[in-house]
Amino acid sequence: MSDGITECGRVAVLRSVSPSSAVVDPTAAERVATELATDAAALIATERFGALLIIGGDTAAAVLGDSPRIVGGTVAPGMPWSRRVDGDGLLVITKAGGFGGPSTLVELLFGHPL
Repeated sequence: MSDGITECGRVAVLRSVSPSSAVVDPTAAERVATELATDAAALIATERFGALLIIGGDTAAAVLGDSPRIVGGTVAPGMPWSRRVDGDGLLVITKAGGFGGPSTLVELLFGHPL
């Protein structure tokens, strides 16, 4: 189960449990990604959001599934935004887990590093 939701202004952060070691078993990683996807789907169903930011390829695959998407551009280098092919649903921004600098997310959310 995820660690929970942290609210910061109008931003909700849903995160998975931090791994206990640097090496993570692939089966455990898939299970955690699936749990996070379930939690995200429940949150999206009950709350209203303008955009969804997903960090990590396994997490993005679990949350988005295999529904076709149209990529419209990038919000930062290596961070594409997309929508479902039918144009419905949330705008989704994806970011590879190991991509970007220490202030990448702060800059994306607040427009400048803290």
